[in-house]
Amino acid sequence: MEINLVLLRNSIDSILTMLTDNYGAIIEIDNTLYWNVPDDELVNIEAKPSHLDLGDLDYEYELIRSRFESDFLIPVDLQDISALLRMIAIEHPAFSKKH
Repeated sequence: MEINLVLLRNSIDSILTMLTDNYGAIIEIDNTLYWNVPDDELVNIEAKPSHLDLGDLDYEYELIRSRFESDFLIPVDLQDISALLRMIAIEHPAFSKKH
């Protein structure tokens, strides 16, 4: 599978722009803890995951914020960013009234 990174970036930017226009620059997330499947088990479709890790969005957000401010983001940070984006999508799947 090939992924067009420009398409992906533009799609994410478009959705985040819509969310920002609807909610403002800050969005509330109620659930900050979540179940996470470890990387080696995530891609093994031959077996059900036998171990779940606990993810913490507060920690991940602060890590991303700190690395961004230090200009030290690297591709592996996409894992933390994807967890944040996933929870935004779960808690805000469609637009509600403006806050």
